[in-house]
Amino acid sequence: LRRIIDFSTESSSNEQTGDGFFPLSRLIRRSKVLGPLNIENLQVPIAKALRSDATSALEVRLLVSEPSSSAWSGKRDTARDIGAYEVRRRETQTRPSRTYSKQDWEDRTVYVESIPVQYRSIPAIMHLVNSLLSERSLPEPHAARVQGVILPPHHQDKPGDAPTCKGFALVVFQDILDVEFLLQRWPWDRHQDTNLQNPEAPAEVSEATKFGFRALSKSRWDRLKDEYLSYRERLVAEINAFQDATERPVPTPPVPNPKAEIAITNDTAPAPLEP
Repeated sequence: LRRIIDFSTESSSNEQTGDGFFPLSRLIRRSKVLGPLNIENLQVPIAKALRSDATSALEVRLLVSEPSSSAWSGKRDTARDIGAYEVRRRETQTRPSRTYSKQDWEDRTVYVESIPVQYRSIPAIMHLVNSLLSERSLPEPHAARVQGVILPPHHQDKPGDAPTCKGFALVVFQDILDVEFLLQRWPWDRHQDTNLQNPEAPAEVSEATKFGFRALSKSRWDRLKDEYLSYRERLVAEINAFQDATERPVPTPPVPNPKAEIAITNDTAPAPLEP
């Protein structure tokens, strides 16, 4: 999806490839955040929200005729796109670097825990984290500080289960400074801190404080996860060994037979003396 957006934006300077706009419906369908919400038929309120709250990041326009497909990548559903909305990223918007390595994205990933119950969905987590980041001001507004949210599977999940938020998630940031801010502002090893309970803070900050929200770097989370899995395997092995020992049948001594004892006694008794 990011490659499609970049291609459409870069093509805006080339009349032969289009003006950089692409269908809003395609953005909704391909987004991991918006796709599961099944809101493709709500383009009008979405377009109004983008024009109201994301003017620094996106341009929105209404289609009145069949748009050219030259700037689109992949198969297009014309029945859905005619008369719909198109969006284009503004040239002033800072783009993520394409040279980021896997380690760069690992460094920009943070594990968060104790997420308030009312924010336990991917869109709500993005809203919560962006609200927590609002305490760190930026020289210019940026709408893509959170690049994505990943819901790690739970050990009780069955194969094929759709991921659901159970109070923890992995959040990917664009700016490494946001990572450092979140780790410092919401440390993993912390007690109830009165400094976090600012009456003038947003409601999201108050809720995060109340639920004990905390953050951990992904590298440290990976180490703790490996330690936990190793400990769980060792504990399960010890439990299984204990159960095998307690369930092993104990041999019982044979029950004596009284008749056999009498017979043996009679056979071994001395013969009577003759007169």
